Amino acid sequence: MAGNSDINNIMRKFVTILLLPILAGSLVWLGCNQRIVRTKTSGYTLQGAVVKNLDDSTLFAGAIFNRVDSVLMAATVKIGTTALNYDNGVYVKNYDSLKALTAGTYYLKLQDSSRLNDSVQFAVPVDLAIVNIAPDTRIFTSATQEVRIDFLASAGSNGYAYGVVKADSAYQINGYSGFVISQVNSATIPPDAFRNTAGDLDTGWYYIYIYAYSGAPAPTSHMPTSFPPGLTANITRLNLNGFWGTVVISPRDSMHVTSLQ
Repeated sequence: MAGNSDINNIMRKFVTILLLPILAGSLVWLGCNQRIVRTKTSGYTLQGAVVKNLDDSTLFAGAIFNRVDSVLMAATVKIGTTALNYDNGVYVKNYDSLKALTAGTYYLKLQDSSRLNDSVQFAVPVDLAIVNIAPDTRIFTSATQEVRIDFLASAGSNGYAYGVVKADSAYQINGYSGFVISQVNSATIPPDAFRNTAGDLDTGWYYIYIYAYSGAPAPTSHMPTSFPPGLTANITRLNLNGFWGTVVISPRDSMHVTSLQ
């Protein structure tokens, strides 16, 4: 069992993108940087996600599970009967096949010796895909007002987000993302997604994704772009609180940004 200094050392290795604040400072977890804060005093904290990536055919689960006074290096963390193994502060599992977690309901089981034996129910949404993109030429110029994408609905999801990133910068915690707020299965991506910090078009090829999420996932570097902030903690129990959920990532579409009219 580690002390407070060990906790701080591990937390610095996690990201600062975990979906809202859960600890008083920034956490760094697996390449994302979303801040989270504890919503109430509790004995245990959980932050994590299942990431089902249809674009690169990978399935990953990762969880930071700790007691407030110590890092848990020997806890039992399972999805069903499959154990997540402790690795440098995170309980992880890289599955061999997307079929290991098909759409449906699952339980994340958490056990800390005789102190805690609990579980968190969660859903894996149905697979989704982008079915239409405009402009259909897949060419974005300074005259383009927006990019619109239509996608298949994903049963079991609580909402959708989109991600946009330059092709050579995917999976590096880069990119532009936002929640889908329309009541239909479409998203409008603003021109800012294709501009640099100076406001100029950042030319080149971009990948575009749709994310279906359930619960309140704390996404990881296994996602091609950053995930938009704004979700609230979905675990607020007497002795356990935090963020847990699933993200299903669509196969990518693309857009070529050019300075030509």
